[in-house]
Amino acid sequence: MKAWILTGEKSHHLKDIDKFVDRFKKHSIDMEKINVSSIDIINTNDKDTISINGEKINVPPLIISAYFGNIDFKSLMITKILENKNTLIFNSSYCIETARNKLKTYIIADSLNCSILSPKTMVLTENSSQQFVENNFSYPLILKINSGSKGDGVEIAHSFNDLIKKANSLKEKYNDEILIQEYISSSKGVDIRVIVCGGKYITSFRRENSKSFKSNLADGGSIVFTSPDEKIIKASEKIASALDMNLGSVDFLLGENGNYYLCEANAMPGNSYSEAAKAQGIKDPFDDVIKNIIEQIKTTEK
Repeated sequence: MKAWILTGEKSHHLKDIDKFVDRFKKHSIDMEKINVSSIDIINTNDKDTISINGEKINVPPLIISAYFGNIDFKSLMITKILENKNTLIFNSSYCIETARNKLKTYIIADSLNCSILSPKTMVLTENSSQQFVENNFSYPLILKINSGSKGDGVEIAHSFNDLIKKANSLKEKYNDEILIQEYISSSKGVDIRVIVCGGKYITSFRRENSKSFKSNLADGGSIVFTSPDEKIIKASEKIASALDMNLGSVDFLLGENGNYYLCEANAMPGNSYSEAAKAQGIKDPFDDVIKNIIEQIKTTEK
């Protein structure tokens, strides 16, 4: 079986993408990297082909979007066009665009009534006064860009002056909206990530980091596989469904008294959990991801 993984300039040469491709090939899925810059944006009634560098190419049964830092008009339109072809493509353009918008994700999750809280969050603007901020938040508080990933663009502020200084730095570096968020101190350096595929729970694990307030593996965190509360499983599946997320992850912060807070959703989780499972000598959850995808393809072809 053939498949494509669509990449951007920033993701095409990532080792994680190559590992992702190799995993599929071990399951007899011949996955090819396609740089989205080579695909022509042309919408036709043809359900079986797409134009690549001016040449009509048959679409394979499976296409995965992995744009990472190259989510822009072109990549989203390419994915949208492919949604109308005879192929299973994920994630959808809606999911890619919505999941990276943290504030929108919180608002959607709050509408689901799934027993999970969202951290109090506001958009920082030039009109946000010190009094208003301090009437609604306590220090320390979290500053984050609205569309960041892998812990990038996340800071902790201990005063209003500290907040403004770090917010200005984030704005200059990322040119994105800046969010102020309550700090869930009970989850310092720890969160729970749930992997979902095809609308179903696959696996979950704690990410732990004793050296940072962030749990991200890129900041030195480690993985401990765990069996989550049933309400986290149900919440993950509900949130994934609301975001039209076929393959992705939902992250939760640990509140007090058994409460959980939504941290974020990711439309393309990395492979670290797969490598951690192999290193720990346990069953690789990524095998279940691929099995789920193959079943989806079979269902689509019927």
